[in-house]
Amino acid sequence: MIQKSHIGHLRWHPLNLIGNLNRFVVLLIVFLITTKSLHSNVRLETGDTNDRSNSRKNYFLCSIGLSRVLYRDFATSPLFYRGPGFTIGMAWQWQDTKREQFLGLDLTAAMPHALTPKNNYFQTGNSALFSNGNFYYHYLRKLRIFPSQKWDLKLGGAAVSAFNVRYNSALGNNSLGIESIMNLMLAAKATHNISRTQTKAWKLWFLHRTFQPVERYLSFQMNVGVFNFNYRPGYAYVYDAEINGSSTSLINYNFADYGWKMNGWKLGAKLEFSKFSKHGNGRRWAYIWEAANVPGRFEAFQMASHRIQFTVMINRKK
Repeated sequence: MIQKSHIGHLRWHPLNLIGNLNRFVVLLIVFLITTKSLHSNVRLETGDTNDRSNSRKNYFLCSIGLSRVLYRDFATSPLFYRGPGFTIGMAWQWQDTKREQFLGLDLTAAMPHALTPKNNYFQTGNSALFSNGNFYYHYLRKLRIFPSQKWDLKLGGAAVSAFNVRYNSALGNNSLGIESIMNLMLAAKATHNISRTQTKAWKLWFLHRTFQPVERYLSFQMNVGVFNFNYRPGYAYVYDAEINGSSTSLINYNFADYGWKMNGWKLGAKLEFSKFSKHGNGRRWAYIWEAANVPGRFEAFQMASHRIQFTVMINRKK
């Protein structure tokens, strides 16, 4: 039997959900602007305007990707749902020889199908609509532990705020599922410079080709959740809340049994190949994997996703 924990936990009013997410985003943006302003002031005061200014890079990124989503929500059923999805995103990236900052937003839409047991007499099956909004920010600092100039290792932190919405009419009163997940994560990124620095000629019988110098990087990043917060319902999504005249709205009625909890875990990994033109613009292919276990207050939500993503990197340095 699952018993309600008597350990004190923080419950936020449901009407504050959107406001809390907005404040979370605003605080990160303020931190980003403040950090960049302080860095600029230090450079002006110290007169360091040559090496760092030449190495600073500023990109705007537009991404599209194909995703595969797998999840299950024990508040509705123990069935796994799996299916393809499509992702679009935009981001900003700032980096120099010592640090890297990344701020991005992506949206995913998928149509997963329930993985039901096979039956020779009566085969059931149903599908759901799944959407995910993901806000992400990281700040990384370079660690000088590699003697080779070809390798670069950065360590820092990341903040993630995700909002999931699912709809499955076959679940009746539990057809709509919503949760918010926030994570503060430890992030590490290793980058290998695989640029071609000299012109190379290739010849095979009558086939000839000349390869020009090109800037290329191969990187791998790993994120591990340290503080994991989630906004989940009680035992189930169906809950008859108190109706108090005009003070009860549709929003606070449907989210009356929701509450914040700090538990669970989240992992993320990203493998990227980036190639840049002589004008500074770039293209990036990436494989992105994420997995999370969200126990919530009573019934857990579990999710994993795989994504192949293509990104256009626009150089914004004037």
